[in-house]
Amino acid sequence: GKQVSFTASGAISAAGKPVILNSAGTVTQAALSSTTVTQDWQAGTAAGVNDDKNTTGGSIAWDSADTNKAMIVYERSNTIYGMVATVTGSGTSTSVSFGTRVALISTSGNLILGFVADPNVAGQFIIFYSVTTTTEQKVAVITFSGATSAAIGTTQQAWANGVGGENFYNNLVADPNVSGQFVAIRRLGSGAKTGHVKAMNLSGDTFTFGSDYVWQTPASATEIGGPQILASPKDAGIFVVVYADNAADTYGKARVISLVGTVASTGAATTFQSNGQSLAQTGAFNKDVSGQFLCMWGGYYTSGNTNKQWQSSVGTVNTSAKTITFSSVVGLGNDGENVLNGSVVSMGGLSNIFLANYMVSNKTDASALCQQVATIASGSVTWGTRNVYYSDELVGSGSSPDLATNEHNLGRTITFFTDYLEIPYANNAFVTDVAGTYSSSNLTATNFIGVSDAAISSGASGDITVKGGIAASGLSSLTPAADYY
Repeated sequence: GKQVSFTASGAISAAGKPVILNSAGTVTQAALSSTTVTQDWQAGTAAGVNDDKNTTGGSIAWDSADTNKAMIVYERSNTIYGMVATVTGSGTSTSVSFGTRVALISTSGNLILGFVADPNVAGQFIIFYSVTTTTEQKVAVITFSGATSAAIGTTQQAWANGVGGENFYNNLVADPNVSGQFVAIRRLGSGAKTGHVKAMNLSGDTFTFGSDYVWQTPASATEIGGPQILASPKDAGIFVVVYADNAADTYGKARVISLVGTVASTGAATTFQSNGQSLAQTGAFNKDVSGQFLCMWGGYYTSGNTNKQWQSSVGTVNTSAKTITFSSVVGLGNDGENVLNGSVVSMGGLSNIFLANYMVSNKTDASALCQQVATIASGSVTWGTRNVYYSDELVGSGSSPDLATNEHNLGRTITFFTDYLEIPYANNAFVTDVAGTYSSSNLTATNFIGVSDAAISSGASGDITVKGGIAASGLSSLTPAADYY
């Protein structure tokens, strides 16, 4: 019958309830729990390591298993540095401290192309970067070294060359549904540019690579502008690339990339912006709804070149047809003549809430770092009030205010940026908690053990029918030769 007796940790309310196996060998009823964050707030500005004027773009990722630690990588004078950020306190007393800056990659001419936490391995991060002197693109594993320092493993070549040198708009994502799988994109060429994608599987410290796949072959005058790749957290092997198609008057477009093993294929391009320019396009899949993502872009204008603003739309992916449909466009406000870089994350926890970071300049909020909360309901997005966090010369053309969510502290995010007004330049990080009710489950991909045969009081023992088993007791009124599930 595959019935096993276990001691319950917490009451199991009735027969037929799914239960999980705890590390102590006890069982607990699978359940959702809710956490409510009552208000939006920002805290924890930390002026970290000051650097010279050669400091450029950086990225941050929260450890997939630690509620208090994030890893930062950034470029300075052709060297890529790693630095640990530690968050302490709560509420308005939250603060961020930086560990020792470590030179991870010192070969000449390095550019960070992508940086992510491994969603399935604690304390592990992946960096994707280019060596401009050799036009190679490489990957490596970065880990914590002690509590406050960083270390890097062996670097491996993902692409042998980047002829034409167009390596500023590449990206890297992890497929959270497939352990050890990462996907990188790049654009390649001078003049007409092609879009490329490659799957990478990580085992230990070693990557194996799939074949190069071209997801966009342009006309002779086309340039692929600023492509970014998004990974679906609910659909294994499904990704979306958002980019500007400069052959179509800088329209904003998106494509589905489907991955089976390490073999990629793509669907047709879908236009999400056809009025004015699409710049700095970015996006994030909704962690709460399969196939749904929020796309955000800057550069839209309604009157010449003087009324640019950030815009957004909800995308829905048909995974089998590899097609995308978009909702009506919703603006974030008239933000000035220069719309700069941005990023957006899904907060998860069945909240359908997103947080966006973005830059604007040359208007009321000169060179301002802004944050704005969005909510998706019935396939449409609604934005809250814009909050200007910082209003100085804090961003260069190659830098973004990078944003990461904390999977173990729902509602919490961390932002990394460089202040270009201070001399020497200063690296900064701050925490934002986003108001909402967030739900989490104690059920994981590996801890489900079976279903209860009856109610069990906390601390008492009772029978559990384990996965694949059939109860030997508690069954009545069954019909011979009938199937039951």
